[in-house]
Amino acid sequence: MSKLFNISKIRFFEYGKPAPEGSRFKGILDETSLVGYSRYTGDEKKNDRNRELATLHEGGYLGYVNKDEYTFTSEGDGWLRDEDKKEFEKTLASLFNKDGDLWWETIISFSSEEAAMQFGLEEVEDYKMLIDRCMPKICRALKINLNNVLWWANRHVDTTHPHVHLNWIEKDKSRDRGKMTEAELRRVKNIIVTELLHIREESQDIDLEIKNKIFIQKDKAYHELIKAVGNGVLEKNINEIADLHNVLPKTGRLSYNSYVMKPYKKVVDKIIGKILNDCEIQNYLNEYMNMLNRINDYQNQFFSKSGDNDIANIKNAEMEKLYSRIGNMILKDYREKSSREIKSSEKGDMFKFSDSVRNKKYYNDSSMAGSQGIGYIFTINKKLLVSQDDDFIFVMIPRTHCKKYMYLDKKCYEQLNKNTGKYAIETSEVAVYDQHGKMIEKISVDDLMDYWDDKTKINLKKQSRVKDGTSSITRGRKRSSQTNSKINCDTVKQKKAVNDYVKKVRRWMKLRNVYVSGSEQYKELREWERANGIRQI
Repeated sequence: MSKLFNISKIRFFEYGKPAPEGSRFKGILDETSLVGYSRYTGDEKKNDRNRELATLHEGGYLGYVNKDEYTFTSEGDGWLRDEDKKEFEKTLASLFNKDGDLWWETIISFSSEEAAMQFGLEEVEDYKMLIDRCMPKICRALKINLNNVLWWANRHVDTTHPHVHLNWIEKDKSRDRGKMTEAELRRVKNIIVTELLHIREESQDIDLEIKNKIFIQKDKAYHELIKAVGNGVLEKNINEIADLHNVLPKTGRLSYNSYVMKPYKKVVDKIIGKILNDCEIQNYLNEYMNMLNRINDYQNQFFSKSGDNDIANIKNAEMEKLYSRIGNMILKDYREKSSREIKSSEKGDMFKFSDSVRNKKYYNDSSMAGSQGIGYIFTINKKLLVSQDDDFIFVMIPRTHCKKYMYLDKKCYEQLNKNTGKYAIETSEVAVYDQHGKMIEKISVDDLMDYWDDKTKINLKKQSRVKDGTSSITRGRKRSSQTNSKINCDTVKQKKAVNDYVKKVRRWMKLRNVYVSGSEQYKELREWERANGIRQI
């Protein structure tokens, strides 16, 4: 069964170029080469049988030799008759008459007539049905338009090996490359093999149980595997997916097989490999691979030994499909996280509003206390956030062209709204890292703050008088002596801090051309002011 048929190497012929090695042509190819080749493949003598075999199959495969319809084509009713051959030759000559014009040829041969019959190929019409089924898929595989292709094929039985010459040429040239890639060759040959198996099943009504059961089981195993990947396995790799922010392009279509993703496929494939090695989906993956192996064995039992290495392996094709599906799931998850707040791990969400913000306390005692005038409080835009774990947040330092990063302690981080958080830093020196988390230098906190705008940071040293109450509290008591002698000093300090922050936020927003009155930040501040009786600035 392994030597039933063979598909020859697909050759191309280019006008004005030397004939390919191994072909029957010599010298430079021109229109007479193609027309002469058409006459050669359409020679009725090659379709005739020895007289002593004429009675073997009356009215069937051999009975068809008395007809003149041995060339089948994409034109007309599908058959090339004697009265149409002159016009057909003129058409071929007009399509192959200038430098760069191309035509392609392959040969499908069988070890014997009995071998061809095992695939249901008994009459010329059966061969025509095979080509009719193959050509639309071959055109799609080569990314050429079927309606722009003229193809013709001839069945020959002049040797001990029945075979079909299949040729095609474009009417309006859209493909400049004659030579096919290895992937294209495998796809074309796989199309022919698959259609041969389908015709064999239909004509002999065999292997339907395999087709109906194994293929259905394969599809079921595939969908269960994809479902398992989506049910939590992606979330296990949230840090790796978040790290794509530093790698993937910011423009173009983010699809696994898109052109812009070609340089980044290895990064995504690494995440896919980690997902497929997850213990939770090993059973699903093993079941899917078992189905692929069974289908692959079923298909390979019909391949000729000479064609084993050329015909596409269904297992490889299905694995490419699996990687593409999971890759698009990863990219979809990445896009969703980029278009809204980045989701945190199970124990917390650094992008959810903190309780103090819900209570409209933008600065509280814990963030101000213990600083002793050292360090800063500064705001962080969500675009700077890269990744996180249970204890730290990895952020990019602004104005460093994505070259410098730092770690923030989650205990000192507080989310103000969906776009902005604040961080209190109380050290004199800060470690700086590259995008891979490798420390590159240590700088002072003052040098670090030079990367932030003045309106997005507060120097605690300059604010020490506010925290000590030497200025604001005294003024508050002086004013309150006429109104309320029991005023709370902590409230005065907090109001002063909030008023300063309100001014900074509004200036920051106006400088960035933000529509202040409609912004969420502005509404929250106004609501806090009204609730706490703070005058408008």
